[in-house]
Amino acid sequence: LAVSKLKNFINNFYNLSTPRKKNAIILHGPPGTGKTTMAHVAALETNAEIFELNASDLRNKGNLQEILKPAMEQKSLVKNKKIILVDEVDGISAVDRGGLPELLFLISLSKYPVIITANNIWDRKLNTLRIKCEMVQLKEIDYKTIKEILIYVLRKEKLFVDDKILTSVALKAKGDLRAAINDLQTISKLKDPSIILDERNKEVDIFNALKMIFKGKPTKETLEVFDSVNMPMDEIILWVEENIPAEYQGAELAKAIDALSRTDIFKGRIYKQQYWRFLVYENILLSYGISAAKKGIKT
Repeated sequence: LAVSKLKNFINNFYNLSTPRKKNAIILHGPPGTGKTTMAHVAALETNAEIFELNASDLRNKGNLQEILKPAMEQKSLVKNKKIILVDEVDGISAVDRGGLPELLFLISLSKYPVIITANNIWDRKLNTLRIKCEMVQLKEIDYKTIKEILIYVLRKEKLFVDDKILTSVALKAKGDLRAAINDLQTISKLKDPSIILDERNKEVDIFNALKMIFKGKPTKETLEVFDSVNMPMDEIILWVEENIPAEYQGAELAKAIDALSRTDIFKGRIYKQQYWRFLVYENILLSYGISAAKKGIKT
C-alpha cells in the first residue's frame, strides 16, 4: 500500500493533465522500515535524479535558501526528472532557527516532488507540515519477512547461519530490518553467535538523545543514552556543543561548557596516549555532566 501511494504521488506530480494536490509526501514510521530506501528506489524506477538532505541541513532559513532552493529550481543536468528527499525531518524541531517555515514555503514553490521521511511525525511543531503533505505510514516489518530477507542475503554472500539463530535475530530486531542486517553481518563472523543475542536496545536518534540530556534530569539512563546512538563520538560532541547555547544561560551555560571542555581533554588524552579507559569519563561528562548543569541539580 505504501509503495502504491508513493508511486501514485510521483506519477500524478508529473501528469500535467491532473490537478496537483500537494507537492510533498511524508513517509513516516519506525527506523529500519525502508523509508529512505523507498525514495531512492522511486528515483531509480522513474529515472530521476535524487537530491538528498537531512535534518543537519535544515537548521536555519539561510541553509535552506542556499542549499534547497536552488535544487528545487534547477533542472537536473543528467536526468529528465528530479526528486527532492528531505530525510529525518523530525530532527528539525531540535535545531530549528526558522528552518521549518522556510521548508514549508519552498515546498509550496517546488517544481519537483518532495519526499520527506520521519521516524516521529507527530511533534506539535510539525502540525503545519503534516497538513501541507500527503502522509504514508510504514509499519514495523514482520519478523518472518525479515528472516526471509536475511536468508536471501546469506545466499548472495554464500554464508550459512543456523536457522534458530536467524529466527532469533529477526525477532529481536523488533521490526527494524537495518538492525537485523547489521546483526547478521556481525554474527556471520563469529564462531559462537549466541553471545550477542541478548535483547536488542532500540537505536536512539541524536535528537532524542539531546532531548534527554537537555530536558530531562540526569539519571542512570542519561549515562547510557549515547551508547544507543549510531554516530561517532566526535560527531556527538559537535551536536552537543552546538546546542548547549540554545539550552543554557548564565551559570548553567558556564557549568555545561566546563563539562564539555573536560570531555575534550579526555578525548585528547585518549587519542594522544591511547588511554582507552578514559572513554568512560568522556561519556560521563558529555551526558550526565552536561545534563546536571541545570539549576537545582546537585552532583
